[in-house]
Amino acid sequence: MNRNGYNDGNRDSELNCWLASLPDLKFTPNVKRIQKAHLKKLLDLGIDGFRFDASKHMPANVQKEYIDFIDAESKGNTWNYLEVIEDNDTKAEDYNWIAVVTDFLLYNSMKGAFSFGGDLRSLPSNAVNDSRSVTFGRNHDSVVEIRKAKKDAYSPYDDTTDSYLATAYVLASSNSHYERRLVKPLI
Repeated sequence: MNRNGYNDGNRDSELNCWLASLPDLKFTPNVKRIQKAHLKKLLDLGIDGFRFDASKHMPANVQKEYIDFIDAESKGNTWNYLEVIEDNDTKAEDYNWIAVVTDFLLYNSMKGAFSFGGDLRSLPSNAVNDSRSVTFGRNHDSVVEIRKAKKDAYSPYDDTTDSYLATAYVLASSNSHYERRLVKPLI
C-alpha cells in the first residue's frame, strides 16, 4: 500500500496511492465500463452535471474519457467540473483543458483577506488562469466543523464568520460561476 505524499514533488505518488483510507483504483477496461454504466444510469435519472472529487488523484486521460462520455450521452447538456487542490505537484491548469476546475488559489487568497487583519486589496478576481473556474468561500473540505470532527479538513478558516464574508464576496463577484451553478451555498 503506497500512501499519498502531498508536496513531495512526485506526481506519481498522488496518482498511484491510497487516498487516506481509500484504496487506489486500477482503471482497467472493466472498471471504466462499470463506471460509465453508473454515469449513464445517473444521466438517465436526470442528473445534469457532475463534480469529480479529488481529480488530481486520477489520470487526466481517464477523466477526459469520462467527461467525453458524459458529453456524448447528454448531447452536451451537462455541466461538469473537477476538484483540483493545488500543491507542489499539481496545478489547476493541468486539468482545465478537460473541464472547469475549482479555484482553491482564490479560496486561499480570500482566507487571508477575510481573516482578522486581512487586506481586501489583495484579492484577485480569480486566481486560476481560467475565467470559468469554480469559485467558493467555503466547501465541504474546508469548514471548521470538519476540522473538529476529523483532522483532514483542507485549510479551514479559524473563524467561521470569515467564511461567510468570503462566500458573500464570491456571490457578488461578476465572473463567479458559483451563483449560476451552485445555488445552495454551504452555510
